[in-house]
Amino acid sequence: MQENYAFIADAIDTRCQTFTDIADDIWDHPETRFEEFWSAERLASALEAEGFALTREAGGIPNAFIASYGSGKPVIALLGEYDALAGLSQQAHCATAQSATPGANGHGCGHNLLGT
Repeated sequence: MQENYAFIADAIDTRCQTFTDIADDIWDHPETRFEEFWSAERLASALEAEGFALTREAGGIPNAFIASYGSGKPVIALLGEYDALAGLSQQAHCATAQSATPGANGHGCGHNLLGT
């Protein structure tokens, strides 16, 4: 078990800057539900670069995708949400309400992080 933990921790640490860059990019491109085309492509491209096989337009949804890696068992599934909220624009790195663009979309629930 400890060996698995070390492997996972190393994999995360190695990609920490990539994860941060993706989360920041999604923050900078807030798209509301069903409109996350830029964000979906950003995530899909990053997964392809890591060797994942991609199925785009999963379930007939233009901005949904399935990323697969390896075969056999166990099968592990993750759901990533990366939608923004209308009218919730927020300056990055600010703990108080400070709109970046008044009335614009923004990430208020950390969904820019959930996708990564």
